[in-house]
Amino acid sequence: MKSKPFPINAVTSFSSKKDENYTLYHKYCKPKLAEMLNSLKLDYSFIKARGNYVYYLDELNTEVPVLDFVGGFGATFLGHNNPILKEAFKKYLDDDMPMFVQSALRPAAHRLAKKLNELVPAQSNYYCHFANSGTESVEAAFKHAYKNRLEVIQRKYEEITRGLHDVYHLIENEHIDVILPEGVKELFKFRDDIDEYNLVQYEKFQNNPVFCAFKGSFHGKTTSALKVTFNKSFREGYEGLSAVKSVFIDLDKPERLKEIVKENEISFLIPGLEDNKLVLKRHSMTTVVAMIMEIILGEGGVKIVPETTLKRLAEIYKEIEIPFILDEIQTGCGRTGCIFGYSETPLASIEPDYILLSKILGGGLTKIGVCMINEKVYDPDFGILHTSTFAEDDISCSIALKTLNILTENA
Repeated sequence: MKSKPFPINAVTSFSSKKDENYTLYHKYCKPKLAEMLNSLKLDYSFIKARGNYVYYLDELNTEVPVLDFVGGFGATFLGHNNPILKEAFKKYLDDDMPMFVQSALRPAAHRLAKKLNELVPAQSNYYCHFANSGTESVEAAFKHAYKNRLEVIQRKYEEITRGLHDVYHLIENEHIDVILPEGVKELFKFRDDIDEYNLVQYEKFQNNPVFCAFKGSFHGKTTSALKVTFNKSFREGYEGLSAVKSVFIDLDKPERLKEIVKENEISFLIPGLEDNKLVLKRHSMTTVVAMIMEIILGEGGVKIVPETTLKRLAEIYKEIEIPFILDEIQTGCGRTGCIFGYSETPLASIEPDYILLSKILGGGLTKIGVCMINEKVYDPDFGILHTSTFAEDDISCSIALKTLNILTENA
């Protein structure tokens, strides 16, 4: 049946009574959301989506088009059911393309990863860990960055612990008449106290890592991603589910990152001998794991991060040696005019440790995300430790590759 033009008063004139769809959604899915949509007269059930429009049936069973300004929160950049992608999708199904072939090489995944590496403005290779959503891509970056930082601190802690015992064994075996620090009466109790102190410092990082983000940021709603999502109403009911400590930075105060790195330090005690005198030195290490950022805040009010801020952050990056996670889930894949939005900002001068994509990557048809990890920081064990039943399937990766080809065919 031919669609009629969209009536201006459709929202107010169309009945918003609790029909069967509303009743069932309210009973079995999300009752509060159903009530909110009902109160706003937005409790429609759309039966079709094409291009920039979604459609519902009115009282006369006529399809009514509604211009979709939400756009799947950025996922339908190429429109609903893009005809090129839809035909490809149907062909993949007709060809019986595998979806769930575990413990095997995934050719569509490596083709997509290769394409992403060709497009990223960096000399380094990026290993691509595919996910099912944007927030899962954030979680992958957090897990990888945390594991890397933990291993650095763990190696230092173990080195210091070995050195501590070596010093005391030397004193004991050589019968050295050692001069103890002021106030210390018993050598071996002092050793045990230092051992315990250093263990507390190690566990302080292990149990309470710090991640930095911008005020106004949104990075997802899984437990760790939620901790760097600024909106407190999203976070407050779940704060205890993740040990991540989040510190938020004003958009115009990039220098604050250096201060945070300094403020969140652990300090190991290292004993040594100097002319038969037992002396203690300190070795400090930051508990800040990474800085995650968007170049344009989405949920935070569509605010462009000032160029001066990004320029200073690029300089700070080289000073503090804290990995940067660039969240391009909303800004990537052509949303700002290029595949990687950061490529036209001062951050292009660095090669980010992590780059995250999702939303548009699936072309509005598949659910896919990716955490791109710079080879300079990559942990080979991560691909074994961090896996997913649904991620890296051939159809999603093939649609994503075709999406990138559409976006770049006239570039």
